[in-house]
Amino acid sequence: MLKAISFAVAFAAFFLAPTARAAITLPPEATRALDQIYDGNPDAAIATAGAIEQAQADSPLGYLIEAEARWWKLYCAACEIKYGMVDAWERKQRLPEDETYFALAQKVGELAGAKLARSDTAEMHVYAGAALALDARLYALRGEGRKAAHASVAGRAEFLRALAIDPNEPDATTGLGIYNYFVDSLSGVVKILRFFMGIPGGSKE
Repeated sequence: MLKAISFAVAFAAFFLAPTARAAITLPPEATRALDQIYDGNPDAAIATAGAIEQAQADSPLGYLIEAEARWWKLYCAACEIKYGMVDAWERKQRLPEDETYFALAQKVGELAGAKLARSDTAEMHVYAGAALALDARLYALRGEGRKAAHASVAGRAEFLRALAIDPNEPDATTGLGIYNYFVDSLSGVVKILRFFMGIPGGSKE
């Protein structure tokens, strides 16, 4: 249920997609890392992201890409066949790799926050929302519904802040749209629970 609340389930479809038309311009090495991820070589992408981290220590970009690469390793390890479908179904185990992933998401949020303290930009609010989306995705996979919901709602707020600065920011628009779609996909009973949990509603449309 709360896996659906997490707009991070579909996060890679927009901000980290190599072919996405994004307001945030990616340098060639970042595009190369993303190509490596989606070519099925996340370890190479982690190395490439590490080089970005060293070259741009105050930028959240390299850490975000490394987290994405590590996510796909976690996702693939959790995949199994159920109901005739292959997916990463909920897992209860807490793996050491989880902490590395969460540390990267925290780093993305901290670096974005430091830049926001100096200049309030739509781009850094997108990064801040992305950090929360990363958290939500793994919380959802681990079945930690309340944490996933909390991170998703906080991420939504960051995307709204980005859109308040730049109403045409495509990454923020898509992030908000993914949240709105999934939260409107919940069953009627769950929508009632959503109301009592203080989770903002949305619309598939």
